[in-house]
Amino acid sequence: MEKNIFIKWLLEGREFGRMMVERIEDIENILSITLKNEGDASGDLVTLTFDPYVAFQNMNESYRARTFAEKGGFKTDSLFTIDNSSWLEWLHKESLGYYSDDDLIHYSIITGADCLDIISEFPPEIKVISPQSEA
Repeated sequence: MEKNIFIKWLLEGREFGRMMVERIEDIENILSITLKNEGDASGDLVTLTFDPYVAFQNMNESYRARTFAEKGGFKTDSLFTIDNSSWLEWLHKESLGYYSDDDLIHYSIITGADCLDIISEFPPEIKVISPQSEA
């Protein structure tokens, strides 16, 4: 069976396109990632808050060349879930299967500079912040 199947992840049924990381905060097992759409002149920000999360990693995109080559690049979208995740498989082996009954999801955020991977049992809280609405 094929490993690491990237599936486009819609936030509240909405596509956000190619994103950039604005801020990452990891405080007391609560992970907040703030993103901005690369081509959005409005300045809308999207904050994803994983409370709690199981695992998180951030890697410079240049160190994921194999993934980019295998998947044909990620030119139009940044938000994915990963089916048949090798990282989640490793996590289950590393924990000696203790959490294998938990319904864990591997989320992936691919930008032009960052490749973030998050494993969580719960979907993130999603908050869209529009500068126009704050004025």
